[in-house]
Amino acid sequence: MLDWRLFVPEAWDDTCVPDPDGKPANSHARRLRRQPVTLDEAGVKKPHVRQQLPRAEQLDQTLRRRAASKVPDGERYRPKWLMALECSTNWPSGSAPAIVDR
Repeated sequence: MLDWRLFVPEAWDDTCVPDPDGKPANSHARRLRRQPVTLDEAGVKKPHVRQQLPRAEQLDQTLRRRAASKVPDGERYRPKWLMALECSTNWPSGSAPAIVDR
């Protein structure tokens, strides 16, 4: 059964830090991915100006966070919908809840 305490945010997963080309190794990562533009309140594209730490510093911070909180090496960021799906498929046989829609 999945332990609910092991939701790992993207900022705590070193596979979510973008490589020099701007693409993270984790296919689910989005927040730290480099974006050339963003949308303002009116929905108009504007340059993305978020300051980003150098990759080496991002990795160092991420690894320090993981070590301090003792997150297992095998735990990586995954979206909550995927974690819910894993929980629903890990029921002991014969005891899965039934969902009925009328």
